[in-house]
Amino acid sequence: MSNKNDIISTIINKYYDCIPEKSKCIESISTIVEQQKDIDTKQIIELIDDYIKNIDNDLEKDKKIRKNANNSKSAVRNYINEIQEYPLLTRDEEIELFKEMEQGNKNAKDLLIKCNLRLVISISKSYMNRGLEYLDLIQEGNIGLMTAVDKFDYRLGNRFSTYAVTWIRNSMNRALVEKTRIIYLPHRLSDKIRKYKAIQGNFIAEKGYYPTPKEMAQYSDLSLEECEECELYADLPLSLDTKINTVDDNNHESFLRELIPDTSKTTEQIIMENITINEIYKIIDNAGLKEKEKIVFLLRTGLKDGNTKTLKEIGKILGLTSERIRQLQVIATNKLVDAGILEYIYNSKSINILNKDNKKKIR
Repeated sequence: MSNKNDIISTIINKYYDCIPEKSKCIESISTIVEQQKDIDTKQIIELIDDYIKNIDNDLEKDKKIRKNANNSKSAVRNYINEIQEYPLLTRDEEIELFKEMEQGNKNAKDLLIKCNLRLVISISKSYMNRGLEYLDLIQEGNIGLMTAVDKFDYRLGNRFSTYAVTWIRNSMNRALVEKTRIIYLPHRLSDKIRKYKAIQGNFIAEKGYYPTPKEMAQYSDLSLEECEECELYADLPLSLDTKINTVDDNNHESFLRELIPDTSKTTEQIIMENITINEIYKIIDNAGLKEKEKIVFLLRTGLKDGNTKTLKEIGKILGLTSERIRQLQVIATNKLVDAGILEYIYNSKSINILNKDNKKKIR
């Protein structure tokens, strides 16, 4: 084996100088070669080529994932650069623009909104990573900002930014409730869950572990029923259409539903599960078992009378030794396996007498 390892090392060092982490490549190829008895130099080279191809594919996938992430970051960066062109307004400038807006000047309203877009960016940072894309979160905040511009009364003597914060936060909170969950929750319950999560975070920071609903009820002013309700609805359900961060060679995005195995049964399996005892007897008869082999199988599994019997008990019935009964059992089992019907017999719903212990005995 050391000779083959030397061959692998020589080939890689001499002809594949561009491979990153050569030692890792040599170790991987050597492991594959060890599992195969007869392998020549040509096959070793093919294994190395496949290894390099896999590395290239992985690098390409990583580039695509990073590119998508960079595109999102670039969009946010460009947006922030654009809104920085608009200056912050003084109190007198705000009042003047609101007066012009009252007179029907749409440009004044647009300028009020644009000069306060940085306020939305500042507030949105505390709502990140809650299930909504950052740009979508900013857009929702902008909607709240526009509502605040329409409703603000400069005659009350307050600064517009102080008034707008509430509308921006409400708009973001409403979007998080309505757009991040597949199943819609009432605002009352959403507010309660948000409060519960905040208290839960304080508990974890103080105690160092995840609390039970009972501990949360003692720690907060919420009842045990309210804590259990919050725990029940707090986790976000996952959509089967959720994208996962993998891209194949054809630039095809993968979804969560593609990772869930298909557990549905074939028509053949459904039919075999519902066969009757008499039908099972017919299947065994057609499997080519000799008379003694069939009797041994039926007695060992309990198919004969509902009671499983030991090798010794069957030996007394047939006048054979326990070892011969064991041999007949193995022969019968192998014939049923070759016929492809052993698992169907075990999985039949009509055979309630077959338990796990019986299956272990026959195997």
